[in-house]
Amino acid sequence: MQARLKVFKSGNSLALRLPKSLNLDNVKEFILKSFDNNEVVLTPVKDDEWSGLFKTLNELKDAGVKFERAEQSLPQERNFGFK
Repeated sequence: MQARLKVFKSGNSLALRLPKSLNLDNVKEFILKSFDNNEVVLTPVKDDEWSGLFKTLNELKDAGVKFERAEQSLPQERNFGFK
C-alpha cells in the first residue's frame, strides 16, 4: 500500500496522520528509522509474550495478591532392575 500522509505540528513535535485502513488499533508504539535522504521508516513495536505475563504479574502484585511456592516433595525412589 502506498499513501500520502499529512504532516502537522502537535505542540513542539511533528505528527503524521495515518490512514485508518492500516488497521493499527493494537499498535501503541513505533520504531522510527530516518535516513539522509529524508526517508522515514516506521516499524510497529510488538509486545513479546513475556512482557504481557510480567505486566499481569505486576498488576496482581500491586493488587495485593500473594504468591506461594508449592511444596516440593523428594523424587520417588525407583527400581529399574539395574545393579
